[in-house]
Amino acid sequence: MSGNATRVSAARQRLVGAVLDTLIPSGNGLPPAADIALDFILNEAHVSPDFASHVEAILSHLADFTNLDATQREAALQQAQQHEPKALADLLRLTYAAYYTDPSVLDILGWERRPPQPLGHTLAPFDPSLLEGPRRRGKVWRDA
Repeated sequence: MSGNATRVSAARQRLVGAVLDTLIPSGNGLPPAADIALDFILNEAHVSPDFASHVEAILSHLADFTNLDATQREAALQQAQQHEPKALADLLRLTYAAYYTDPSVLDILGWERRPPQPLGHTLAPFDPSLLEGPRRRGKVWRDA
């Protein structure tokens, strides 16, 4: 656990972890999201006041969340999303980023641990005619 995670109460860590596990449920050999992304999310909340306020806004709509079953948790998150759509979108985006870039998750999914380029997407050959317009315009800056 990172230093930032230890600054958050155990109850708060369990609550955030339960939210993460609801956003990305474990199964099919994949670990719980809290095991992978909790420290990352808590660190982001520590270093970004905007993100921290988003997390707090979401959590304010989740009374007794840790005592709910999976279906009730999903319904509670859907309600929170109606009240805090941007906040939940930001939490989901960062949770996905932390989870789906983790080497252990990539291994389980059978994805290669490498950048998508140069072996990823095929790029069309460069077309030098694309530069004709800017060349005709000539210099559009001034020398410093």
